Amino acid sequence: MLSIEARAFIQKVLRSSDKSGEELRRAYLGERPDKPDEQKRYDTRYQALRRAIDSMIEDGTIETPKYHLSGEFAEENYLRKSLQHFKASDDPVRQQFLMKQIEAECRKRDAILTPGILVFLKSTLRYKSPEIRKLAISSVSYMASKFDESKRLDLSLLKRLRTDYSSKLVEIAKKDSSLDVRNEAFQVLLMLGTWTTISVIEQIVTQWPKEEFKQIKSTLLIDLFIPYDASAFSKNRLLRDHKEKLRNVLTEIRLGNKDQIAQERAEVLLWKLQYGYKSTMPGGREETLE
Repeated sequence: MLSIEARAFIQKVLRSSDKSGEELRRAYLGERPDKPDEQKRYDTRYQALRRAIDSMIEDGTIETPKYHLSGEFAEENYLRKSLQHFKASDDPVRQQFLMKQIEAECRKRDAILTPGILVFLKSTLRYKSPEIRKLAISSVSYMASKFDESKRLDLSLLKRLRTDYSSKLVEIAKKDSSLDVRNEAFQVLLMLGTWTTISVIEQIVTQWPKEEFKQIKSTLLIDLFIPYDASAFSKNRLLRDHKEKLRNVLTEIRLGNKDQIAQERAEVLLWKLQYGYKSTMPGGREETLE
Protein backbone atom coordinates (compact mmCIF):
# COMPACT_ATOMS: atom_id res chain seq x y z
CA MET A 1 0.00 0.00 0.00
CA LEU A 2 1.35 3.38 -1.04
CA SER A 3 0.08 5.07 2.12
CA ILE A 4 2.04 2.61 4.29
CA GLU A 5 5.15 3.19 2.18
CA ALA A 6 4.70 6.97 2.48
CA ARG A 7 4.14 6.75 6.22
CA ALA A 8 7.34 4.76 6.69
CA PHE A 9 9.24 7.27 4.54
CA ILE A 10 7.92 10.25 6.53
CA GLN A 11 8.90 8.65 9.80
CA LYS A 12 12.41 7.90 8.51
CA VAL A 13 12.95 11.45 7.19
CA LEU A 14 11.65 13.16 10.33
CA ARG A 15 14.05 11.20 12.52
CA SER A 16 16.86 13.36 11.11
CA SER A 17 15.14 16.78 11.26
CA ASP A 18 11.80 18.59 11.15
CA LYS A 19 10.37 19.18 7.68
CA SER A 20 7.70 21.35 6.11
CA GLY A 21 5.04 19.84 3.89
CA GLU A 22 6.85 21.07 0.79
CA GLU A 23 10.14 19.59 1.99
CA LEU A 24 8.46 16.23 2.55
CA ARG A 25 6.91 16.37 -0.93
CA ARG A 26 10.24 17.10 -2.60
CA ALA A 27 12.04 14.43 -0.61
CA TYR A 28 9.44 11.78 -1.41
CA LEU A 29 8.46 12.71 -4.97
CA GLY A 30 11.05 15.04 -6.44
CA GLU A 31 9.95 17.42 -9.18
CA ARG A 32 6.73 16.89 -11.09
CA PRO A 33 7.53 15.13 -14.40
CA ASP A 34 6.53 16.39 -17.86
CA LYS A 35 5.27 13.15 -19.41
CA PRO A 36 1.53 12.46 -18.89
CA ASP A 37 1.99 8.81 -17.88
CA GLU A 38 4.65 9.76 -15.31
CA GLN A 39 2.44 12.61 -14.06
CA LYS A 40 -0.35 10.13 -13.32
CA ARG A 41 1.98 8.00 -11.19
CA TYR A 42 3.31 11.15 -9.49
CA ASP A 43 -0.23 12.31 -8.63
CA THR A 44 -1.11 8.89 -7.21
CA ARG A 45 1.96 8.90 -4.96
CA TYR A 46 1.28 12.49 -3.94
CA GLN A 47 -2.24 11.56 -2.79
CA ALA A 48 -0.77 8.69 -0.80
CA LEU A 49 1.67 11.12 0.80
CA ARG A 50 -1.15 13.49 1.75
CA ARG A 51 -3.23 10.65 3.23
CA ALA A 52 -0.23 9.47 5.23
CA ILE A 53 0.44 12.98 6.57
CA ASP A 54 -3.22 13.51 7.47
CA SER A 55 -3.49 10.17 9.26
CA MET A 56 -0.24 10.77 11.16
CA ILE A 57 -1.46 14.18 12.33
CA GLU A 58 -4.81 12.66 13.32
CA ASP A 59 -3.31 9.86 15.39
CA GLY A 60 -0.65 12.09 16.98
CA THR A 61 2.33 10.54 15.22
CA ILE A 62 3.50 13.91 13.90
CA GLU A 63 2.82 17.48 14.91
CA THR A 64 2.69 20.80 13.09
CA PRO A 65 3.54 23.58 12.05
CA LYS A 66 6.77 21.88 10.95
CA TYR A 67 6.19 18.18 10.98
CA HIS A 68 8.12 16.27 13.64
CA LEU A 69 7.72 12.92 15.34
CA SER A 70 5.69 12.61 18.53
CA GLY A 71 6.34 9.85 21.05
CA GLU A 72 8.56 6.79 20.88
CA PHE A 73 8.70 4.84 17.64
CA ALA A 74 10.18 1.53 16.68
CA GLU A 75 13.64 1.82 15.13
CA GLU A 76 13.08 0.19 11.76
CA ASN A 77 16.76 -0.37 10.93
CA TYR A 78 17.49 -1.85 14.35
CA LEU A 79 14.41 -4.08 14.16
CA ARG A 80 15.28 -5.33 10.67
CA LYS A 81 18.84 -6.12 11.74
CA SER A 82 17.54 -8.00 14.78
CA LEU A 83 15.35 -10.12 12.50
CA GLN A 84 18.34 -10.87 10.28
CA HIS A 85 20.57 -11.78 13.23
CA PHE A 86 17.88 -14.08 14.63
CA LYS A 87 17.51 -15.91 11.30
CA ALA A 88 21.28 -16.25 10.95
CA SER A 89 21.78 -17.76 14.41
CA ASP A 90 21.26 -21.34 15.54
CA ASP A 91 22.21 -20.62 19.16
CA PRO A 92 19.03 -20.92 21.31
CA VAL A 93 20.40 -18.54 23.98
CA ARG A 94 21.26 -15.87 21.40
CA GLN A 95 17.92 -16.35 19.66
CA GLN A 96 16.00 -15.86 22.88
CA PHE A 97 18.00 -12.70 23.64
CA LEU A 98 17.29 -11.33 20.16
CA MET A 99 13.61 -12.25 20.45
CA LYS A 100 13.36 -10.21 23.65
CA GLN A 101 14.86 -7.24 21.79
CA ILE A 102 12.40 -7.69 18.96
CA GLU A 103 9.46 -7.85 21.37
CA ALA A 104 10.69 -4.66 23.06
CA GLU A 105 10.67 -2.84 19.70
CA CYS A 106 7.19 -4.18 18.94
CA ARG A 107 5.94 -2.34 22.03
CA LYS A 108 6.62 0.93 20.21
CA ARG A 109 4.51 2.67 17.63
CA ASP A 110 4.57 1.64 13.96
CA ALA A 111 6.65 -1.51 14.55
CA ILE A 112 4.08 -3.29 12.40
CA LEU A 113 5.18 -1.21 9.41
CA THR A 114 8.68 -2.72 9.48
CA PRO A 115 9.11 -4.79 6.30
CA GLY A 116 9.04 -8.51 7.02
CA ILE A 117 8.02 -8.27 10.69
CA LEU A 118 4.65 -10.01 10.32
CA VAL A 119 6.06 -12.85 8.20
CA PHE A 120 8.89 -13.29 10.71
CA LEU A 121 6.64 -13.40 13.76
CA LYS A 122 4.31 -15.89 12.10
CA SER A 123 7.25 -18.17 11.33
CA THR A 124 8.48 -18.06 14.96
CA LEU A 125 5.13 -19.37 16.18
CA ARG A 126 6.42 -22.80 15.08
CA TYR A 127 9.71 -22.66 17.05
CA LYS A 128 10.50 -25.48 19.43
CA SER A 129 11.27 -23.08 22.27
CA PRO A 130 8.07 -22.13 24.15
CA GLU A 131 9.81 -18.95 25.36
CA ILE A 132 10.34 -17.79 21.79
CA ARG A 133 6.78 -18.74 20.80
CA LYS A 134 5.43 -16.76 23.73
CA LEU A 135 7.58 -13.71 22.88
CA ALA A 136 6.39 -13.84 19.28
CA ILE A 137 2.74 -13.90 20.40
CA SER A 138 3.42 -11.12 22.90
CA SER A 139 4.92 -9.04 20.07
CA VAL A 140 1.71 -9.46 18.08
CA SER A 141 -0.35 -8.43 21.11
CA TYR A 142 1.58 -5.17 21.50
CA MET A 143 1.00 -4.31 17.87
CA ALA A 144 -2.70 -5.22 18.04
CA SER A 145 -3.16 -3.11 21.17
CA LYS A 146 -2.36 0.08 19.24
CA PHE A 147 -5.02 -0.20 16.54
CA ASP A 148 -7.70 2.48 16.33
CA GLU A 149 -10.42 1.14 14.06
CA SER A 150 -11.67 4.64 13.24
CA LYS A 151 -8.47 5.08 11.20
CA ARG A 152 -8.39 3.41 7.80
CA LEU A 153 -4.77 2.28 8.01
CA ASP A 154 -5.23 0.72 11.46
CA LEU A 155 -8.38 -1.07 10.34
CA SER A 156 -6.55 -2.44 7.31
CA LEU A 157 -3.69 -3.70 9.47
CA LEU A 158 -6.11 -5.28 11.96
CA LYS A 159 -7.79 -7.14 9.11
CA ARG A 160 -4.40 -8.38 7.94
CA LEU A 161 -3.53 -9.67 11.41
CA ARG A 162 -6.86 -11.47 11.58
CA THR A 163 -6.31 -13.06 8.17
CA ASP A 164 -2.68 -14.04 8.76
CA TYR A 165 -2.74 -15.04 12.42
CA SER A 166 -6.18 -16.05 13.70
CA SER A 167 -6.24 -19.68 12.54
CA LYS A 168 -2.70 -20.32 13.77
CA LEU A 169 -3.39 -18.69 17.14
CA VAL A 170 -6.57 -20.75 17.55
CA GLU A 171 -4.51 -23.88 16.92
CA ILE A 172 -1.89 -22.77 19.46
CA ALA A 173 -4.52 -21.87 22.07
CA LYS A 174 -5.96 -25.36 21.74
CA LYS A 175 -2.90 -27.57 21.34
CA ASP A 176 0.38 -25.93 22.33
CA SER A 177 2.48 -27.98 24.73
CA SER A 178 2.97 -24.92 26.96
CA LEU A 179 -0.02 -23.64 28.93
CA ASP A 180 1.63 -20.21 29.19
CA VAL A 181 1.82 -20.03 25.39
CA ARG A 182 -1.81 -21.18 25.09
CA ASN A 183 -2.90 -18.47 27.53
CA GLU A 184 -0.92 -15.79 25.67
CA ALA A 185 -2.46 -16.85 22.35
CA PHE A 186 -5.97 -16.78 23.83
CA GLN A 187 -5.51 -13.21 25.08
CA VAL A 188 -4.36 -12.04 21.64
CA LEU A 189 -7.38 -13.74 20.09
CA LEU A 190 -9.64 -11.68 22.35
CA MET A 191 -8.04 -8.55 20.88
CA LEU A 192 -8.31 -9.73 17.27
CA GLY A 193 -11.95 -10.58 17.88
CA THR A 194 -12.54 -13.32 15.30
CA TRP A 195 -15.54 -15.54 15.99
CA THR A 196 -13.40 -18.71 15.65
CA THR A 197 -11.99 -17.88 19.10
CA ILE A 198 -15.26 -19.19 20.53
CA SER A 199 -14.17 -22.70 19.52
CA VAL A 200 -11.22 -22.30 21.92
CA ILE A 201 -13.57 -21.34 24.73
CA GLU A 202 -15.80 -24.31 23.94
CA GLN A 203 -12.82 -26.66 24.12
CA ILE A 204 -11.61 -25.18 27.43
CA VAL A 205 -15.04 -25.55 28.99
CA THR A 206 -15.78 -29.06 27.75
CA GLN A 207 -12.38 -30.78 27.47
CA TRP A 208 -9.63 -29.21 29.55
CA PRO A 209 -8.58 -31.18 32.66
CA LYS A 210 -8.95 -29.48 36.02
CA GLU A 211 -5.24 -28.64 36.42
CA GLU A 212 -5.05 -27.00 32.99
CA PHE A 213 -8.32 -25.16 33.56
CA LYS A 214 -7.02 -23.65 36.79
CA GLN A 215 -4.12 -22.03 34.95
CA ILE A 216 -6.37 -20.17 32.51
CA LYS A 217 -9.25 -19.60 34.92
CA SER A 218 -8.52 -15.93 35.70
CA THR A 219 -8.20 -15.10 31.99
CA LEU A 220 -11.47 -16.89 31.31
CA LEU A 221 -13.44 -15.32 34.18
CA ILE A 222 -12.00 -11.80 33.94
CA ASP A 223 -10.31 -10.93 30.63
CA LEU A 224 -13.01 -12.62 28.54
CA PHE A 225 -15.71 -10.40 30.06
CA ILE A 226 -14.00 -7.01 30.35
CA PRO A 227 -16.04 -4.67 28.14
CA TYR A 228 -14.40 -3.25 25.02
CA ASP A 229 -12.50 -0.03 25.70
CA ALA A 230 -10.75 1.66 22.76
CA SER A 231 -8.29 3.35 25.13
CA ALA A 232 -7.30 0.14 26.95
CA PHE A 233 -4.33 -2.07 26.11
CA SER A 234 -6.40 -5.26 25.86
CA LYS A 235 -9.26 -4.32 23.56
CA ASN A 236 -11.84 -7.08 23.91
CA ARG A 237 -13.19 -7.16 20.36
CA LEU A 238 -14.49 -10.70 20.80
CA LEU A 239 -17.02 -9.68 23.46
CA ARG A 240 -17.90 -6.53 21.52
CA ASP A 241 -18.56 -8.30 18.21
CA HIS A 242 -19.64 -11.85 19.09
CA LYS A 243 -21.37 -11.72 22.46
CA GLU A 244 -24.53 -13.47 21.26
CA LYS A 245 -22.61 -16.24 19.51
CA LEU A 246 -20.70 -16.83 22.74
CA ARG A 247 -23.94 -16.90 24.72
CA ASN A 248 -25.47 -19.47 22.35
CA VAL A 249 -22.45 -21.79 22.58
CA LEU A 250 -22.32 -21.60 26.39
CA THR A 251 -26.09 -22.14 26.65
CA GLU A 252 -25.83 -25.23 24.44
CA ILE A 253 -23.10 -26.63 26.70
CA ARG A 254 -25.07 -25.84 29.85
CA LEU A 255 -28.24 -27.51 28.59
CA GLY A 256 -26.93 -30.15 26.20
CA ASN A 257 -23.61 -31.43 27.53
CA LYS A 258 -23.86 -34.45 29.83
CA ASP A 259 -20.62 -33.74 31.68
CA GLN A 260 -21.32 -32.04 35.03
CA ILE A 261 -18.00 -30.18 35.13
CA ALA A 262 -18.64 -28.71 31.66
CA GLN A 263 -22.16 -27.70 32.73
CA GLU A 264 -20.84 -25.92 35.84
CA ARG A 265 -18.14 -24.08 33.88
CA ALA A 266 -20.66 -22.96 31.27
CA GLU A 267 -23.09 -21.78 33.96
CA VAL A 268 -20.46 -19.61 35.64
CA LEU A 269 -19.40 -18.10 32.30
CA LEU A 270 -23.03 -17.35 31.42
CA TRP A 271 -23.39 -15.54 34.74
CA LYS A 272 -20.31 -13.42 33.99
CA LEU A 273 -21.61 -12.74 30.50
CA GLN A 274 -24.91 -11.54 31.93
CA TYR A 275 -23.70 -9.55 34.95
CA GLY A 276 -20.10 -8.62 34.17
CA TYR A 277 -16.64 -9.76 35.23
CA LYS A 278 -16.87 -7.98 38.60
CA SER A 279 -20.06 -9.79 39.60
CA THR A 280 -20.08 -12.56 42.20
CA MET A 281 -22.32 -15.60 41.98
CA PRO A 282 -24.39 -16.68 45.01
CA GLY A 283 -22.12 -18.68 47.28
CA GLY A 284 -19.05 -17.50 45.37
CA ARG A 285 -19.30 -20.47 43.03
CA GLU A 286 -16.68 -19.04 40.65
CA GLU A 287 -14.08 -19.30 43.39
CA THR A 288 -14.46 -23.08 43.63
CA LEU A 289 -14.88 -23.65 39.91
CA GLU A 290 -12.48 -26.22 38.48
